Amino acid sequence: MKNTVSKIFAIAALAFFAFAAGFLLSPSSTGASAAISTPTDKAALQALFTQTLSTPDGSPAQVGQWQNKRVLVINFWATWCPPCRRELPLFAATQRKYQGKDVQFVGIAIDNTDNVKLFSRTNDVSYPLLVGTDETSTIMRQLGNSRDGLPYTLLVANGQIVVQKLGEFTSDELERELQKLLQL
Repeated sequence: MKNTVSKIFAIAALAFFAFAAGFLLSPSSTGASAAISTPTDKAALQALFTQTLSTPDGSPAQVGQWQNKRVLVINFWATWCPPCRRELPLFAATQRKYQGKDVQFVGIAIDNTDNVKLFSRTNDVSYPLLVGTDETSTIMRQLGNSRDGLPYTLLVANGQIVVQKLGEFTSDELERELQKLLQL
């Protein structure tokens, strides 16, 4: 009986560690992953582009107004998300660096307007911030974020999602990905 319990425990532990390793090492949880746009991705991206969201001051803005940029960086974030808050200064500095080089960052907050308004008043963000809706969250899932994790960032070039990243970008990762896309 003691041997049977030990074997069951060992198998359960092995299964748990295999699951954890697969989760932690999957491309969608670590590092930027290259993505091949599927018809579903393209439809979801078009749905996002047709959305009219609010800016922090309440003005309407259609996400698609930036879709023809050479590189469009769409970052889903929230004011209550520590990795998101750490990443935003990097994105702001990178937006300033690539000013005039047809690179556009857009932040879509999965948050409420009051929080984003306060955040935008107290932080230097050099790119447009928009406030998402429930539909935006649904579209974000259709765009590959099945875990609903934040931050979640898409790099779009030529109308296709070419990079998806769940989690925080490092400066080196972001620079490497932008340089690759600008050489296309």
